[in-house]
Amino acid sequence: MLGCNEYMIVGVLPDIAKEYHSSLSSLGYVVTIFALVYAISTLIDTSWGNRFRREKLLLALMIIFFIGNT
Repeated sequence: MLGCNEYMIVGVLPDIAKEYHSSLSSLGYVVTIFALVYAISTLIDTSWGNRFRREKLLLALMIIFFIGNT
């Protein structure tokens, strides 16, 4: 679940562009921005999360990720 979202949407990107009457390149930028924010926030979360138990931190971040994508 974590780290695959930007790859799952790429296959249906032309259909989404047609549905929302948007250009494919602008939607590609949205996917790129999502991937960059995800990569940068992962580094920040990893350095910030050293003070917590890994199991609870992973579970909390997965719940936040799930709610955000829902």
